[in-house]
Amino acid sequence: MNHLLLRLVRPKPNYILRSFPFHSTTVPHDTLQRRVARAGDPSASILRVLEGWLDEGNPVKTSELHSIVKMLRKFSRFSHALQISDWMSEHRVHDISEGDIAIRLDLIAKVNGLGEADKFFEKIPIERRNYHLYGALLNCYASKKVLHKADQLFHEMKDLGFLRGCLPYNVMLNLYIRCGKYALLLLKSQNTKKIKREFLTWHHQSIRTCNTVNVKP
Repeated sequence: MNHLLLRLVRPKPNYILRSFPFHSTTVPHDTLQRRVARAGDPSASILRVLEGWLDEGNPVKTSELHSIVKMLRKFSRFSHALQISDWMSEHRVHDISEGDIAIRLDLIAKVNGLGEADKFFEKIPIERRNYHLYGALLNCYASKKVLHKADQLFHEMKDLGFLRGCLPYNVMLNLYIRCGKYALLLLKSQNTKKIKREFLTWHHQSIRTCNTVNVKP
């Protein structure tokens, strides 16, 4: 009987204990991006989080700031993304690329409106206004359905040789459809008869759209 009791109260071998899962109490590695993600109040400045991180003596990498801006845009936290973008520009954390400027332009349009985006674009040196910047501004106009400005910019891009690929054409195609300008859409399509291969999708899609709404050439 005593022998049986000893067997019942004998400690389990370690290998049996290790076979059961357990929850670790280890605190996840703290990063600036995690802090920014947790600070979701859009009315509060995100710069307090950034400055608090720096005050603690932590480094800030350009790649991490880019990732943070990308994350904030993904979750429509445009005001916070613009604050980080402005901070990067003001503190010259690295050489600002045209891609950075294009993202900032898009954020300004979303947060402060097209008027401020236009002012920002005009301040950009002409030699830095490349295909990406014009494309970003075209997208801004299209997203707000400002057809006359988009059309004007599209022609300016054509004069500058910036109508590369089908992206600008697709932007205008979608804008004409959203604005109900089907006749104008067909006219623009007919003007692209010297179409390069990459423009064929744009051309054929515009023809199908016009036929759907019974617009005749």
